[in-house]
Amino acid sequence: MYRGVYRRCTVLYICQMATGDGCGEGRPPGRGGWRRRTLPGMELTEETTYDATLAEVIAVETDWDEYLARFAEGGDRDVELIECGPDGDGFVVHNKRVVTVDLPGFAQRALKPSNTVDHLVRFGPEEDGRREASFTLDVLGAPVRTDGTIVFEAIGDGRTRHTVTCDVSVKVPLIGGKIANWAKGDIVEQIRREFEFTRRRVAERRAG
Repeated sequence: MYRGVYRRCTVLYICQMATGDGCGEGRPPGRGGWRRRTLPGMELTEETTYDATLAEVIAVETDWDEYLARFAEGGDRDVELIECGPDGDGFVVHNKRVVTVDLPGFAQRALKPSNTVDHLVRFGPEEDGRREASFTLDVLGAPVRTDGTIVFEAIGDGRTRHTVTCDVSVKVPLIGGKIANWAKGDIVEQIRREFEFTRRRVAERRAG
């Protein structure tokens, strides 16, 4: 199913647990597929390509109504808009919302299934067909935080590459590595849902 959805995309997935356990090898890389290898630290990188211009993609990624729709589809609630607008020569999106996840039994000793997250994204200016952003996702009251970067890059023929790289920190004694191992799969699924939301909304905006 995933290969069908991404038949025109190349997805790169890199991860290694903070405990030092690698993720092993995945499917071979190629058009419409993905590959997996290990790097030091708990780093995740997901990449996709849209058949859309950089301007079309950024229009979706910096629209507050699109964020509200994105959060609603993901089941998030109690969304609080703190800031969404120009910031110098860039753009900032800042919100808080309640996110609920299905925790495995071992994680329930340290985490709650529903938590308020503080989500901040800062976009830099466009330079030479490329726009970068940094983001933090802080789970309030829990020892979990995600920091990362987002890169949008025009690659010719009206297409745009979208890359998300993040570092996940889970500071829980004894079982922190185990929680991080579980969390990586949930994070990858979330990023891929975000990609598909953007892809769909760009197409719907084109259709009017």
